[in-house]
Amino acid sequence: GFNHTGIGTITGDLYMTGGTGTVSGTLNGTGRLLLGGGTLTTGAGGFTVPGYYQYGGVLDGATGNNLTATSSFYWSHATMTGTGKTIVANTVTAGEIVVGTALIPILTRTLQNDGTISQRHNNAGPGSLVINAGGLIDNRGTYRFTTDLADITGTGGAILNTGTFGKSVVSTAATTISAPLT
Repeated sequence: GFNHTGIGTITGDLYMTGGTGTVSGTLNGTGRLLLGGGTLTTGAGGFTVPGYYQYGGVLDGATGNNLTATSSFYWSHATMTGTGKTIVANTVTAGEIVVGTALIPILTRTLQNDGTISQRHNNAGPGSLVINAGGLIDNRGTYRFTTDLADITGTGGAILNTGTFGKSVVSTAATTISAPLT
């Protein structure tokens, strides 16, 4: 696990691959927090980090205990849950959500995008971002599908778009979005 409270600096990569951890406060600098296993919970007041990279495990947190990424964001086979938010700041210009046959990100909390996120599939096959009950993509920035075979499925989730939401790859293949889009 990994625990952090207060203000600090991160200049490299910090991996959490198992166990449990609680984070609150701010890590400044140029580094990334990488969650590959275990459960990371955002504590009182939330947590801000330059780069957030989730390729496994569970991100959790209660209302107001948000995780904010300020320079980079990557998410693949992992779960984001709880009543808190994952916020991609407007300073993130190349965020990624990667889906595929074995890469199935699951959202049951709010993902607030103020920056730019590209959703794409990996080369191993088609896949979906699954938005289930409690899950919301609140897009205030730019959310693009940059490949075919990168759908949004699930039951009970939703997409709220006040930014730019669409597909930037030219093709004849459809992108399926099963969540209500408003």
